[in-house]
Amino acid sequence: MVRLLSVISLSLCVQDLYLGKTLFLLLSLRRFPRLTMLCLFLFDYEDTFLPFIHTSCPAPSSQDSLLDTPLSQWVEFLLMYFLLPYQLLSAVAWHWMSVHYWTARVVMLHTVLLSTLDVHYFWTLLKRGQMRTLPRRVWQEVFRVMMEESLFVLMWSLIPLFFCNCLFYYNLYICPFNTAALVKRTLLQTDTQQRRI
Repeated sequence: MVRLLSVISLSLCVQDLYLGKTLFLLLSLRRFPRLTMLCLFLFDYEDTFLPFIHTSCPAPSSQDSLLDTPLSQWVEFLLMYFLLPYQLLSAVAWHWMSVHYWTARVVMLHTVLLSTLDVHYFWTLLKRGQMRTLPRRVWQEVFRVMMEESLFVLMWSLIPLFFCNCLFYYNLYICPFNTAALVKRTLLQTDTQQRRI
Protein backbone atom coordinates (compact mmCIF):
# COMPACT_ATOMS: atom_id res chain seq x y z
CA MET A 1 0.00 0.00 0.00
CA VAL A 2 1.09 3.53 -0.60
CA ARG A 3 0.65 4.56 3.05
CA LEU A 4 4.29 5.10 3.98
CA LEU A 5 5.02 7.95 1.66
CA SER A 6 5.75 10.30 4.55
CA VAL A 7 9.16 8.66 4.78
CA ILE A 8 10.59 11.38 2.57
CA SER A 9 9.27 9.54 -0.43
CA LEU A 10 11.48 6.50 -0.53
CA SER A 11 9.25 4.64 -2.93
CA LEU A 12 9.61 5.68 -6.54
CA CYS A 13 6.11 4.53 -7.46
CA VAL A 14 4.71 6.71 -4.68
CA GLN A 15 6.71 9.62 -6.05
CA ASP A 16 5.09 9.11 -9.45
CA LEU A 17 1.56 8.77 -8.04
CA TYR A 18 1.68 11.63 -5.54
CA LEU A 19 4.26 14.00 -6.95
CA GLY A 20 3.00 17.14 -5.24
CA LYS A 21 2.58 15.48 -1.87
CA THR A 22 5.98 13.80 -2.06
CA LEU A 23 7.77 16.96 -3.05
CA PHE A 24 5.98 18.87 -0.30
CA LEU A 25 7.00 16.27 2.29
CA LEU A 26 10.56 16.12 1.05
CA LEU A 27 11.02 19.89 1.19
CA SER A 28 9.06 20.57 4.36
CA LEU A 29 10.37 17.69 6.47
CA ARG A 30 13.90 18.89 5.90
CA ARG A 31 13.24 22.45 7.09
CA PHE A 32 10.29 22.11 9.47
CA PRO A 33 9.94 18.53 10.68
CA ARG A 34 7.80 19.32 13.73
CA LEU A 35 5.45 21.63 11.85
CA THR A 36 5.12 19.18 8.96
CA MET A 37 4.26 16.29 11.27
CA LEU A 38 1.70 18.48 13.01
CA CYS A 39 0.13 19.30 9.61
CA LEU A 40 0.10 15.60 8.73
CA PHE A 41 -1.62 14.87 12.05
CA LEU A 42 -4.24 17.55 11.44
CA PHE A 43 -4.89 17.17 7.71
CA ASP A 44 -3.77 13.69 6.57
CA TYR A 45 -4.20 11.53 9.64
CA GLU A 46 -5.27 8.15 8.26
CA ASP A 47 -3.39 8.05 4.95
CA THR A 48 0.01 9.37 6.01
CA PHE A 49 0.34 10.08 9.72
CA LEU A 50 -0.91 6.77 11.17
CA PRO A 51 1.35 4.59 8.99
CA PHE A 52 4.20 6.96 9.83
CA ILE A 53 3.73 6.64 13.59
CA HIS A 54 3.27 2.87 13.40
CA THR A 55 6.48 2.52 11.43
CA SER A 56 8.63 5.00 13.32
CA CYS A 57 7.46 3.95 16.80
CA PRO A 58 6.19 0.37 16.54
CA ALA A 59 3.81 -0.81 19.23
CA PRO A 60 5.08 -3.52 21.57
CA SER A 61 2.10 -5.79 20.89
CA SER A 62 0.38 -6.75 17.66
CA GLN A 63 -2.59 -4.62 16.73
CA ASP A 64 -5.79 -5.60 15.02
CA SER A 65 -6.39 -2.24 13.43
CA LEU A 66 -4.20 0.53 12.14
CA LEU A 67 -6.39 3.04 13.97
CA ASP A 68 -5.55 1.54 17.39
CA THR A 69 -2.59 3.46 18.76
CA PRO A 70 -1.65 2.59 22.36
CA LEU A 71 -0.63 5.25 24.85
CA SER A 72 2.96 3.97 25.07
CA GLN A 73 3.34 4.45 21.33
CA TRP A 74 2.06 8.03 21.58
CA VAL A 75 4.42 8.77 24.47
CA GLU A 76 7.41 7.44 22.52
CA PHE A 77 6.36 9.38 19.44
CA LEU A 78 5.82 12.67 21.27
CA LEU A 79 9.16 12.37 23.06
CA MET A 80 10.95 11.88 19.75
CA TYR A 81 8.78 14.54 18.10
CA PHE A 82 9.91 17.23 20.52
CA LEU A 83 13.53 16.14 21.07
CA LEU A 84 14.77 14.53 17.84
CA PRO A 85 12.17 14.68 15.05
CA TYR A 86 14.66 13.59 12.40
CA GLN A 87 15.16 10.34 14.31
CA LEU A 88 11.57 9.46 13.45
CA LEU A 89 12.37 9.82 9.76
CA SER A 90 15.49 7.73 10.22
CA ALA A 91 13.45 4.97 11.89
CA VAL A 92 11.06 4.86 8.94
CA ALA A 93 13.97 4.84 6.49
CA TRP A 94 15.42 1.89 8.41
CA HIS A 95 12.24 -0.09 7.69
CA TRP A 96 12.66 0.66 3.99
CA MET A 97 16.24 -0.66 3.92
CA SER A 98 15.27 -3.92 2.18
CA VAL A 99 13.37 -2.06 -0.55
CA HIS A 100 15.62 0.94 -1.26
CA TYR A 101 18.98 0.15 0.29
CA TRP A 102 21.06 3.13 -0.82
CA THR A 103 18.25 5.66 -0.71
CA ALA A 104 17.45 4.65 2.86
CA ARG A 105 21.11 5.06 3.80
CA VAL A 106 21.24 8.51 2.23
CA VAL A 107 18.07 9.49 4.11
CA MET A 108 19.47 8.17 7.40
CA LEU A 109 22.75 10.04 6.87
CA HIS A 110 20.83 13.21 6.09
CA THR A 111 18.69 12.83 9.22
CA VAL A 112 21.83 12.46 11.37
CA LEU A 113 23.28 15.64 9.86
CA LEU A 114 20.01 17.56 10.28
CA SER A 115 19.72 16.35 13.88
CA THR A 116 23.24 17.62 14.52
CA LEU A 117 22.30 21.05 13.18
CA ASP A 118 19.05 21.03 15.17
CA VAL A 119 20.78 20.17 18.45
CA HIS A 120 23.54 22.71 17.78
CA TYR A 121 21.01 25.44 17.04
CA PHE A 122 19.03 24.84 20.23
CA TRP A 123 22.20 24.48 22.29
CA THR A 124 23.48 27.81 20.96
CA LEU A 125 20.18 29.53 21.77
CA LEU A 126 20.16 28.02 25.24
CA LYS A 127 23.80 28.91 25.90
CA ARG A 128 23.31 32.53 24.80
CA GLY A 129 20.08 32.89 26.77
CA GLN A 130 18.05 33.60 23.63
CA MET A 131 15.51 30.81 23.94
CA ARG A 132 12.73 33.41 24.29
CA THR A 133 13.41 34.52 20.73
CA LEU A 134 12.71 31.04 19.31
CA PRO A 135 9.01 31.58 18.42
CA ARG A 136 9.82 34.83 16.61
CA ARG A 137 12.69 33.16 14.72
CA VAL A 138 10.50 30.23 13.73
CA TRP A 139 7.75 32.50 12.39
CA GLN A 140 10.32 34.59 10.50
CA GLU A 141 11.67 31.43 8.87
CA VAL A 142 8.18 30.16 8.02
CA PHE A 143 7.27 33.53 6.51
CA ARG A 144 10.53 33.60 4.50
CA VAL A 145 9.94 30.10 3.13
CA MET A 146 6.34 30.94 2.28
CA MET A 147 7.49 33.98 0.30
CA GLU A 148 10.19 32.00 -1.50
CA GLU A 149 8.00 29.01 -2.33
CA SER A 150 4.74 30.82 -3.12
CA LEU A 151 5.75 31.30 -6.76
CA PHE A 152 6.56 27.60 -7.02
CA VAL A 153 3.16 26.67 -5.55
CA LEU A 154 1.29 29.07 -7.84
CA MET A 155 3.12 27.78 -10.90
CA TRP A 156 2.84 24.10 -9.86
CA SER A 157 0.49 23.03 -12.65
CA LEU A 158 2.66 24.70 -15.30
CA ILE A 159 6.01 23.26 -14.18
CA PRO A 160 7.19 20.39 -16.39
CA LEU A 161 7.43 16.95 -14.82
CA PHE A 162 11.13 16.77 -15.72
CA PHE A 163 11.85 19.84 -13.57
CA CYS A 164 9.84 18.39 -10.66
CA ASN A 165 11.76 15.12 -10.89
CA CYS A 166 15.08 16.99 -11.01
CA LEU A 167 14.07 19.00 -7.95
CA PHE A 168 12.96 15.85 -6.15
CA TYR A 169 16.18 13.90 -6.81
CA TYR A 170 18.35 16.93 -6.11
CA ASN A 171 16.74 17.32 -2.70
CA LEU A 172 16.91 13.60 -2.00
CA TYR A 173 20.49 12.83 -3.08
CA ILE A 174 22.45 16.11 -3.34
CA CYS A 175 21.14 18.08 -0.36
CA PRO A 176 22.75 15.69 2.16
CA PHE A 177 26.13 16.80 0.84
CA ASN A 178 25.13 20.46 1.21
CA THR A 179 23.97 19.70 4.74
CA ALA A 180 27.27 17.96 5.52
CA ALA A 181 29.16 21.05 4.37
CA LEU A 182 26.90 23.22 6.53
CA VAL A 183 27.49 20.97 9.57
CA LYS A 184 31.24 21.14 9.01
CA ARG A 185 31.18 24.91 8.65
CA THR A 186 28.95 25.32 11.71
CA LEU A 187 31.01 23.04 13.95
CA LEU A 188 34.32 24.51 12.79
CA GLN A 189 32.98 28.00 13.45
CA THR A 190 32.00 26.94 16.97
CA ASP A 191 35.40 25.33 17.50
CA THR A 192 37.28 28.48 16.47
CA GLN A 193 35.09 30.64 18.71
CA GLN A 194 35.90 28.40 21.68
CA ARG A 195 39.64 28.57 20.94
CA ARG A 196 39.55 32.38 21.03
CA ILE A 197 38.05 32.35 24.51
